[in-house]
Amino acid sequence: MVDEGGEGGGREGEGGAGGGLGVADVRRSPPGTLRLGAWDADPEPPEPPRPLDRLADAENSRGLALVRACADVWGWQPQSRNGNRGKYVWCELAAV
Repeated sequence: MVDEGGEGGGREGEGGAGGGLGVADVRRSPPGTLRLGAWDADPEPPEPPRPLDRLADAENSRGLALVRACADVWGWQPQSRNGNRGKYVWCELAAV
């Protein structure tokens, strides 16, 4: 899911300063919750995820739709890293 969220949040297929996965992390926070996140260098908001039933034959743009279908909650926030503007896309799952 980190891979899908990072790619979907970073405009799949783009690289360099326009997008691409920079840093991914996984942590348990708050208690009982697993948070997965990815930072990318594209400061633009991610495209809203489309319903999965519309993506059956799609070869790209499925990332956030898959995250949305599997995660309890997801979101994004603008963030800078090492002087580069970008965003952090995250999702949370119940940890049992």
